[in-house]
Amino acid sequence: MSVFEGQFPQWAYLIGYNAISALLWTFVLGRTAAVALSSGLSEVYLFPSVRIMVLVTQSLAVLDILHSTIGLVNAPILTSFVQVAGRSTVLWLVIENYQSSGLSPFYGLMVLAWSAADAIRYLYFATRLVGGHQYSNLTWLRYSAFYILYPVGIASEVGVVYETISEAWRLGYSSHAWAYIAAALLYIPGKYHLGIL
Repeated sequence: MSVFEGQFPQWAYLIGYNAISALLWTFVLGRTAAVALSSGLSEVYLFPSVRIMVLVTQSLAVLDILHSTIGLVNAPILTSFVQVAGRSTVLWLVIENYQSSGLSPFYGLMVLAWSAADAIRYLYFATRLVGGHQYSNLTWLRYSAFYILYPVGIASEVGVVYETISEAWRLGYSSHAWAYIAAALLYIPGKYHLGIL
């Protein structure tokens, strides 16, 4: 608690925010895993069963950008912005416009990777704030799982976008297709340059 000495409202808010985010992502992870185990990643059951919860939970992450911007947390604004904006773009501009992409196995892998990574990340932040120290197993999990989950998540995001390109062409939305091609070409180098990958 030394970082927030004399700043109880900010400390309590961040504990609440991180705990709620961890719980929401854990719920998404559990629901996605349960549906995937019973029906598969690309079955028609997965997308409708997690869609709204993923949209709401990921949209809440916009607060990460605000927290960085106002100095509530010590995180690079640009890195927070790129991660949140990238995911939000995939959800709101790609998948919501072409919901057939939600039936792709890439969608299921993307949601599994996002939810596992963020459940761990937000739990890590919440426990650090509550205890004022790091729990070695959680610290190890946070930084070890990152090496697997982030590339899987980013590759799945690109996979969803790639599959949507052909759908956009088929439906005659060539401007969407070209925008998605440009985004896909910039996506991985941009994440790598910012240290996200």
